[in-house]
Amino acid sequence: MGVRTNGASTRSRSCQKSFYAILGVGECRCCPRRLEGRVVIYDLVLGAWQVTQLIPNPTPLANDYFGLSVALNAEGLLLVGDPRDIQGGLETGAVYVYPLVGDPCTNGSTCASGLCEDTVCCDISCGPCGDCNVAGLEGQCQILADGEEATGCSPNLCDGTTAECPACVDEMDCVAGHFCDAGTCLPLFVNGEACTEAGRCLSGLCVDGFCCNSSCEEQCQACDVTGSLGTCTNVTGAPHGNRTPCSGPTCSEDVAYDDYQCAGALTCERQTITPCSPFTCGDTSCRIECASNSQCQEGFFCRIETGECLTTDTLCDGSTLRFPDGTTQDCGAYRCSDAGECYASCTSGVPCSDGYAAPRQCLHFPTPKIA
Repeated sequence: MGVRTNGASTRSRSCQKSFYAILGVGECRCCPRRLEGRVVIYDLVLGAWQVTQLIPNPTPLANDYFGLSVALNAEGLLLVGDPRDIQGGLETGAVYVYPLVGDPCTNGSTCASGLCEDTVCCDISCGPCGDCNVAGLEGQCQILADGEEATGCSPNLCDGTTAECPACVDEMDCVAGHFCDAGTCLPLFVNGEACTEAGRCLSGLCVDGFCCNSSCEEQCQACDVTGSLGTCTNVTGAPHGNRTPCSGPTCSEDVAYDDYQCAGALTCERQTITPCSPFTCGDTSCRIECASNSQCQEGFFCRIETGECLTTDTLCDGSTLRFPDGTTQDCGAYRCSDAGECYASCTSGVPCSDGYAAPRQCLHFPTPKIA
């Protein structure tokens, strides 16, 4: 059959399989080497024949006439004749066998399309999210459904729009147990691995910078304890991270509590306990001097002159106080009380020392002269 292609005279043979037309061009004078030959395969697309595959001469020599004859055998394989093929230095001729699209194959070099995918010759390159061996559509790359897992793409999931493995946008584009990082699905971190957000931890908990086995919320717990990373552990010393700090020193019921720290319990514990006796509590610690009896504990009174709290064992001798340490205090114009303190005012003459009289204050009165 004589036809003209691109102005070059050719000699060809043709055959048909299903919706494919196969044209062998043995006298291809427009080929790189004169008359080396080639095979062209057409596909019927929307009622028009279009070139879909081109098989060049596998042993290109001038005047080979590769494709001078073409045929299909009983199994549907394409047979291409090369009457002047040279084997072992002799012009013996040869027949090349090619599976067509949809035929079984083991590698692309045996397919007319040059593509062997999913064990069949495929019409196009079919990536991991495509299947070229769907029953009834063998050889035609079919894109897998959105969200389907595919070998060669997993843990990224297919998106239903391309046969290639798509980049992920978020964890919904990944198989379970993975998160999306810059387009790639990565395994979730196990407990003890460093983290910045809970969504990247298998436990769903990112605490103190590590994936943790619990929420670990107590004041004296942490998940970043050396040797126990990822396990919520009771700590000693200061609370970790953003937890509430231990409170400062306190004083209550005449006992001072200093140096609060974590000591193995869930909350801070007081480390130093100091009884205030004989003083009472100040704002956060024990008083160290007094200015009134109210600043001394029961059984003590305040010696205002020295700021000491002294026991009520102090003896009152008229207008003189005798203290347990042997010292004394003269109450002057006033008497001392049984509570071990000097009176400071009077409404009658009772609190006044001998030789002094009231009514508002104790004043010395002169001794009457005897005429």
